[in-house]
Amino acid sequence: MATSTKGSTMTLSERVKQLTDLSNKRPIIRMNVQKFNDLVKGGSRNYSVIAMFTALSPQRGCAICGAAHDEFTIVANSFRFNSQVYSDKVFFALVDFDEAGSIFQSVILIPFIILVKVIYCSCIYSFPPKGETIESG
Repeated sequence: MATSTKGSTMTLSERVKQLTDLSNKRPIIRMNVQKFNDLVKGGSRNYSVIAMFTALSPQRGCAICGAAHDEFTIVANSFRFNSQVYSDKVFFALVDFDEAGSIFQSVILIPFIILVKVIYCSCIYSFPPKGETIESG
């Protein structure tokens, strides 16, 4: 659920709770357009999202995408299941081209279509906290 029952956008604490709940089910949160807009792009956040943009469908023919996904999964699992570093300040997400292709156009600067041939490549982006007031010492 990306919006509250009244149809307004979620509060920061609601977004963190949703991300935490999703992360507890799976260390890598699969993003669709609505989740990405609400949880990553929408509003201020006191957390970071490390997002992998990829094309995992075998029909896409991206051999490196599967290997990169395997490595990304190792990192996300290592973070999620290490109680000494895990917190609700960093979340791992996956944006698959076939599930949320429009996000690629708004986030990734590298064009995925060159002439007639489609090129796929996994990219990892960090979305740091935003909209916070920084206190000086």
